[in-house]
Amino acid sequence: METDGRDHLYEEELSADAQAAATACQDFLRKATYRPQGDYEICMDGPALKHQASAFFAKFSPLVKNRGEIRLTALRFLKRASLPVKEGAIINLIPIIISESPSVSNKALQLGWYLHLTRDATVEPECYCLAVLSQ
Repeated sequence: METDGRDHLYEEELSADAQAAATACQDFLRKATYRPQGDYEICMDGPALKHQASAFFAKFSPLVKNRGEIRLTALRFLKRASLPVKEGAIINLIPIIISESPSVSNKALQLGWYLHLTRDATVEPECYCLAVLSQ
């Protein structure tokens, strides 16, 4: 995988438009149906999520620039979890709802920012995130 010289985990700020669109997803993520996936939970309402988050995904610059295979989902972390990242893949993790002091591999999650992951990470709860997975 080609890299830009940054670490396997780094944080970037969302644009104001992307943050506003992400915030609009909070109610949907609270009410969505989730199923266990290892130590975390994955949204089962894929088509509804895609519709609800369409404004966000239209404004999320890494998604707009990417031309490869992309998957969109929502994840819920209610307990400490290992988040696997397949070799050659990228996960952009966008926190939408946070409580207490969630973190990813000791990096605090903050609303208005997202984490770019290229390797497995440990997530400390509690948070709901949008996840953009690409190859």
